[in-house]
Amino acid sequence: MAQVRLVLPPTTARARVRTLRGSIAAACLCLWPALALAQADPAPIPPAPRPSDGELLRPPPAAPVPISAPAAPAAAAAARPSDPPPAAGLGATQSNVHGIGVAGSFATGSGLTYRHYWGNSSIQLAMLAVITDRGNDAVAFVGGSYVHYLLVWNAPGSRGLLPTTSALRVLGGAHYYLKRWKEDTTTEPQLGVIIPASVQKATTSINLGAGLGFEFGAIVRAGFSLSLDLVLTAAFDDKGLDYVLPLPQGALVYSW
Repeated sequence: MAQVRLVLPPTTARARVRTLRGSIAAACLCLWPALALAQADPAPIPPAPRPSDGELLRPPPAAPVPISAPAAPAAAAAARPSDPPPAAGLGATQSNVHGIGVAGSFATGSGLTYRHYWGNSSIQLAMLAVITDRGNDAVAFVGGSYVHYLLVWNAPGSRGLLPTTSALRVLGGAHYYLKRWKEDTTTEPQLGVIIPASVQKATTSINLGAGLGFEFGAIVRAGFSLSLDLVLTAAFDDKGLDYVLPLPQGALVYSW
Protein backbone atom coordinates (compact mmCIF):
# COMPACT_ATOMS: atom_id res chain seq x y z
CA MET A 1 0.00 0.00 0.00
CA ALA A 2 1.40 3.34 -1.00
CA GLN A 3 2.26 5.99 1.73
CA VAL A 4 1.36 9.63 1.27
CA ARG A 5 3.53 12.38 2.89
CA LEU A 6 2.40 15.86 3.53
CA VAL A 7 5.23 18.29 3.23
CA LEU A 8 4.62 21.88 4.38
CA PRO A 9 6.46 24.62 2.74
CA PRO A 10 9.22 26.34 4.75
CA THR A 11 7.44 29.60 4.82
CA THR A 12 4.49 28.11 6.74
CA ALA A 13 6.73 26.61 9.49
CA ARG A 14 8.53 29.87 10.03
CA ALA A 15 5.24 31.69 10.32
CA ARG A 16 4.13 29.31 13.09
CA VAL A 17 7.40 29.84 15.02
CA ARG A 18 6.98 33.58 14.88
CA THR A 19 3.39 33.28 16.07
CA LEU A 20 4.50 31.13 19.07
CA ARG A 21 7.24 33.60 20.02
CA GLY A 22 4.80 36.46 19.91
CA SER A 23 2.39 34.64 22.18
CA ILE A 24 5.13 33.97 24.76
CA ALA A 25 6.25 37.62 24.70
CA ALA A 26 2.68 38.81 25.14
CA ALA A 27 2.22 36.49 28.14
CA CYS A 28 5.42 37.82 29.77
CA LEU A 29 4.26 41.40 29.32
CA CYS A 30 0.96 40.55 31.00
CA LEU A 31 2.63 38.86 33.99
CA TRP A 32 5.28 41.56 34.63
CA PRO A 33 3.02 44.02 36.57
CA ALA A 34 1.84 41.22 38.87
CA LEU A 35 5.42 40.13 39.65
CA ALA A 36 6.42 43.75 40.38
CA LEU A 37 3.58 44.17 42.88
CA ALA A 38 4.46 40.88 44.58
CA GLN A 39 8.09 41.97 45.11
CA ALA A 40 7.25 45.48 46.43
CA ASP A 41 8.50 46.48 49.92
CA PRO A 42 6.03 45.94 52.82
CA ALA A 43 4.44 48.92 54.49
CA PRO A 44 6.79 50.50 57.14
CA ILE A 45 5.95 49.88 60.88
CA PRO A 46 5.14 53.18 62.64
CA PRO A 47 7.55 54.04 65.54
CA ALA A 48 6.44 53.51 69.14
CA PRO A 49 5.16 56.65 70.88
CA ARG A 50 7.76 58.42 73.11
CA PRO A 51 6.89 58.15 76.85
CA SER A 52 5.95 61.34 78.63
CA ASP A 53 7.93 62.90 81.49
CA GLY A 54 5.44 61.61 84.03
CA GLU A 55 5.86 58.07 82.78
CA LEU A 56 9.65 58.40 82.92
CA LEU A 57 9.57 59.56 86.58
CA ARG A 58 7.05 56.95 87.66
CA PRO A 59 8.76 54.27 89.88
CA PRO A 60 8.77 50.72 88.60
CA PRO A 61 6.07 48.43 89.98
CA ALA A 62 6.91 46.68 93.26
CA ALA A 63 8.00 43.07 93.09
CA PRO A 64 5.38 40.60 94.30
CA VAL A 65 5.86 39.53 97.93
CA PRO A 66 6.55 35.80 98.15
CA ILE A 67 4.16 33.83 100.29
CA SER A 68 6.15 32.34 103.16
CA ALA A 69 5.66 28.78 104.19
CA PRO A 70 3.83 28.15 107.48
CA ALA A 71 6.11 28.12 110.51
CA ALA A 72 7.13 24.77 111.89
CA PRO A 73 5.41 23.65 115.10
CA ALA A 74 8.76 23.60 116.92
CA ALA A 75 9.42 27.27 116.07
CA ALA A 76 5.98 28.29 117.35
CA ALA A 77 6.69 26.77 120.75
CA ALA A 78 8.79 29.65 122.10
CA ALA A 79 10.19 29.74 125.60
CA ARG A 80 7.55 30.67 128.16
CA PRO A 81 8.18 33.64 130.44
CA SER A 82 7.97 31.33 133.45
CA ASP A 83 10.89 29.22 132.25
CA PRO A 84 14.27 30.02 133.85
CA PRO A 85 16.64 31.95 131.62
CA PRO A 86 19.42 29.94 129.99
CA ALA A 87 22.57 30.01 132.07
CA ALA A 88 26.05 28.91 131.18
CA GLY A 89 29.22 30.24 132.77
CA LEU A 90 29.46 33.98 133.24
CA GLY A 91 26.94 34.55 130.44
CA ALA A 92 24.00 33.85 132.76
CA THR A 93 21.51 36.71 132.88
CA GLN A 94 21.18 37.96 136.46
CA SER A 95 17.70 39.31 137.22
CA ASN A 96 17.99 39.48 141.03
CA VAL A 97 18.96 42.62 142.94
CA HIS A 98 18.06 41.93 146.59
CA GLY A 99 17.88 38.91 148.87
CA ILE A 100 16.78 38.25 152.48
CA GLY A 101 17.28 35.10 154.53
CA VAL A 102 19.17 33.41 157.36
CA ALA A 103 22.80 32.30 157.56
CA GLY A 104 25.07 30.39 159.91
CA SER A 105 28.83 30.85 159.76
CA PHE A 106 31.80 31.30 162.08
CA ALA A 107 33.64 33.23 159.38
CA THR A 108 31.14 35.46 157.57
CA GLY A 109 28.39 36.03 160.13
CA SER A 110 25.28 34.35 161.48
CA GLY A 111 21.67 35.42 161.81
CA LEU A 112 19.42 37.50 159.59
CA THR A 113 20.98 38.06 156.18
CA TYR A 114 20.69 40.69 153.48
CA ARG A 115 22.23 40.11 150.06
CA HIS A 116 22.75 42.53 147.18
CA TYR A 117 23.49 41.27 143.62
CA TRP A 118 25.20 42.89 140.67
CA GLY A 119 26.28 40.93 137.63
CA ASN A 120 27.85 37.63 138.69
CA SER A 121 28.77 38.88 142.19
CA SER A 122 27.06 39.71 145.47
CA ILE A 123 27.74 41.00 148.95
CA GLN A 124 26.07 39.54 152.04
CA LEU A 125 25.60 41.03 155.51
CA ALA A 126 24.53 38.96 158.53
CA MET A 127 23.68 40.01 162.08
CA LEU A 128 22.32 38.31 165.19
CA ALA A 129 21.97 39.61 168.75
CA VAL A 130 20.66 37.74 171.81
CA ILE A 131 20.30 39.91 174.92
CA THR A 132 19.07 38.60 178.29
CA ASP A 133 19.11 39.62 181.97
CA ARG A 134 18.52 43.25 181.09
CA GLY A 135 21.67 43.42 179.06
CA ASN A 136 23.95 41.69 181.54
CA ASP A 137 24.12 38.68 179.23
CA ALA A 138 24.47 39.31 175.51
CA VAL A 139 25.74 37.51 172.42
CA ALA A 140 26.16 39.35 169.10
CA PHE A 141 27.34 38.26 165.66
CA VAL A 142 28.04 40.72 162.86
CA GLY A 143 29.65 39.67 159.59
CA GLY A 144 29.94 40.33 155.91
CA SER A 145 31.17 38.46 152.84
CA TYR A 146 31.82 38.91 149.15
CA VAL A 147 30.66 36.16 146.77
CA HIS A 148 31.73 35.66 143.17
CA TYR A 149 29.94 33.09 140.98
CA LEU A 150 32.51 31.24 138.92
CA LEU A 151 30.08 29.04 137.00
CA VAL A 152 26.30 28.94 136.72
CA TRP A 153 24.53 26.16 134.84
CA ASN A 154 20.92 25.30 134.16
CA ALA A 155 19.20 21.89 133.95
CA PRO A 156 15.60 22.57 132.85
CA GLY A 157 14.83 18.86 132.53
CA SER A 158 15.45 18.01 136.19
CA ARG A 159 12.55 16.70 138.25
CA GLY A 160 11.79 16.04 141.88
CA LEU A 161 13.75 17.74 144.62
CA LEU A 162 16.74 18.57 142.44
CA PRO A 163 17.08 22.31 141.67
CA THR A 164 17.07 23.53 138.10
CA THR A 165 19.94 26.01 138.57
CA SER A 166 23.25 25.48 140.35
CA ALA A 167 26.37 27.60 140.82
CA LEU A 168 29.99 27.19 141.83
CA ARG A 169 31.09 30.15 143.91
CA VAL A 170 34.12 31.49 145.75
CA LEU A 171 33.81 33.77 148.78
CA GLY A 172 35.67 35.59 151.51
CA GLY A 173 34.57 37.52 154.56
CA ALA A 174 34.98 38.56 158.19
CA HIS A 175 32.99 38.04 161.36
CA TYR A 176 32.91 39.87 164.70
CA TYR A 177 31.77 38.00 167.81
CA LEU A 178 30.92 39.52 171.20
CA LYS A 179 29.91 37.68 174.35
CA ARG A 180 29.09 39.47 177.59
CA TRP A 181 28.02 37.91 180.88
CA LYS A 182 27.87 38.55 184.62
CA GLU A 183 29.74 36.23 186.95
CA ASP A 184 28.68 35.98 190.58
CA THR A 185 31.34 35.90 193.30
CA THR A 186 31.43 36.09 197.12
CA THR A 187 33.61 37.99 199.52
CA GLU A 188 35.12 36.90 202.76
CA PRO A 189 32.56 36.80 205.50
CA GLN A 190 32.64 39.78 207.82
CA LEU A 191 31.07 39.49 211.23
CA GLY A 192 29.59 36.20 210.07
CA VAL A 193 27.81 37.76 207.06
CA ILE A 194 28.57 36.62 203.48
CA ILE A 195 28.28 39.51 201.04
CA PRO A 196 27.37 38.45 197.45
CA ALA A 197 29.15 40.18 194.57
CA SER A 198 29.20 39.98 190.78
CA VAL A 199 31.71 40.78 188.07
CA GLN A 200 30.85 41.77 184.50
CA LYS A 201 32.96 39.93 181.95
CA ALA A 202 33.17 40.02 178.14
CA THR A 203 35.09 38.34 175.41
CA THR A 204 35.44 39.24 171.74
CA SER A 205 36.93 37.65 168.66
CA ILE A 206 37.38 38.46 165.00
CA ASN A 207 37.24 35.64 162.48
CA LEU A 208 38.49 35.76 158.90
CA GLY A 209 37.70 33.16 156.26
CA ALA A 210 37.81 32.27 152.58
CA GLY A 211 36.54 29.22 150.77
CA LEU A 212 34.61 27.54 147.99
CA GLY A 213 31.06 26.27 147.80
CA PHE A 214 27.90 25.65 145.82
CA GLU A 215 24.52 27.35 145.62
CA PHE A 216 21.33 25.69 144.40
CA GLY A 217 17.98 27.13 143.39
CA ALA A 218 16.95 30.61 142.32
CA ILE A 219 20.34 32.16 141.64
CA VAL A 220 19.64 34.28 138.55
CA ARG A 221 15.86 34.59 138.99
CA ALA A 222 13.41 35.25 141.83
CA GLY A 223 13.01 32.51 144.43
CA PHE A 224 14.77 30.59 147.22
CA SER A 225 18.36 29.39 147.03
CA LEU A 226 20.48 27.30 149.41
CA SER A 227 24.25 27.80 149.67
CA LEU A 228 26.72 25.37 151.26
CA ASP A 229 30.38 26.34 151.61
CA LEU A 230 33.57 25.07 153.19
CA VAL A 231 35.55 28.02 154.58
CA LEU A 232 39.06 28.03 156.02
CA THR A 233 38.51 30.09 159.18
CA ALA A 234 41.09 31.84 161.35
CA ALA A 235 39.92 33.11 164.77
CA PHE A 236 41.66 35.89 166.70
CA ASP A 237 40.80 36.83 170.31
CA ASP A 238 42.30 39.28 172.78
CA LYS A 239 45.24 36.93 173.26
CA GLY A 240 46.04 36.48 169.57
CA LEU A 241 45.40 33.64 167.12
CA ASP A 242 43.09 31.09 168.65
CA TYR A 243 42.61 28.49 165.84
CA VAL A 244 42.64 27.89 162.09
CA LEU A 245 40.06 25.33 160.94
CA PRO A 246 38.06 24.47 157.81
CA LEU A 247 34.49 25.06 158.93
CA PRO A 248 31.19 24.64 157.04
CA GLN A 249 28.64 27.36 156.60
CA GLY A 250 25.26 27.73 154.93
CA ALA A 251 22.54 30.21 154.05
CA LEU A 252 18.92 30.10 152.90
CA VAL A 253 18.00 33.27 150.99
CA TYR A 254 14.97 34.44 149.04
CA SER A 255 16.11 36.67 146.15
CA TRP A 256 14.19 38.90 143.78
